[in-house]
Amino acid sequence: MDRRMTIDRANLQALKLSEIRNSMTEFDLYLDLGGEIVPYANGPHCWSPDETEQLLQNGQFVLLYNRADADRVRHYLASRVDAPEKPHTDASHILADGISEFVKTLYAVRFPQEHYGLVKSLTLALDKFLQAYPQLSDLCLRLVQHDPYTFYHSARVAGYSVALGLALRGADEARLWDMAMGSFLHDLGNLSVPREILNHAGSLNDAEWDQIRQHPEEGLKLLEDVPLTRMVRDIIFYHHERLDGGGYPRRLRGSLISPELRIVSFADVYTALTVPRSYQKARTSVEAIQFIEDHLLKFLDPKILHAMRRLLTVEGGQLSQIAG
Repeated sequence: MDRRMTIDRANLQALKLSEIRNSMTEFDLYLDLGGEIVPYANGPHCWSPDETEQLLQNGQFVLLYNRADADRVRHYLASRVDAPEKPHTDASHILADGISEFVKTLYAVRFPQEHYGLVKSLTLALDKFLQAYPQLSDLCLRLVQHDPYTFYHSARVAGYSVALGLALRGADEARLWDMAMGSFLHDLGNLSVPREILNHAGSLNDAEWDQIRQHPEEGLKLLEDVPLTRMVRDIIFYHHERLDGGGYPRRLRGSLISPELRIVSFADVYTALTVPRSYQKARTSVEAIQFIEDHLLKFLDPKILHAMRRLLTVEGGQLSQIAG
């Protein structure tokens, strides 16, 4: 369909194309075309690989659905757990799936409707840049093969960072670009950390922690030939610094940590709390916000916590229960 319609974007959430490929959906789906919402599939729709490929080629990384259908969508996704897709083995599809995760995360929070056009442009620019440098494509593919969690975690951190950046710093395109790109690449250095350490349950020994603490520097080394801004490189190198000076690698504290770094660091922690790992159960958005408030505010900026609360607030003053 190509008929435009008026719909409140706050009532929409996103599904990645990789979550619906080669299957039947039975709920209404929409596209965002140039800032306008277009009905795409009303009711039952059978998907084909060619259809999803065509959507990706046209810069459509997600399909949108009404929040009122959230239970039906969760049931649909749960029913597909036992039928996993064949994993992608080419970098272009890996990058598209990462960008899809970035967009899906943005649609999981609330930000002003007038910024959606900017977010769409940023998404396309991010995809274009990542695709333009074979070194980046290769590194992302290697990261997915080494530790899929790290790759998708980074895409989610980028989404939350952009949303928080809009809320706290306004529609500054250059600043948002730096936070999106820096977040997307911030954990590439995990390629140097053995998988068993990344997914280790329980306490790490000193030697293992030393390897973990080297990943920001290792990430910069991998990207030294890629034209990145100073802020992007700072995000990669300093994203584990903490306000009390207890972070790494330089033990920066207070005003030495820029607003952009504070935002990405908060998004990094929040994302880690809300996604399941081999050693921890995922917290709901409510639980994650409460945990940060109770235990982590000496490390993280409370202004960002308050902004995140606003981004997650829905009618009735509750927080949305965002799935990882």
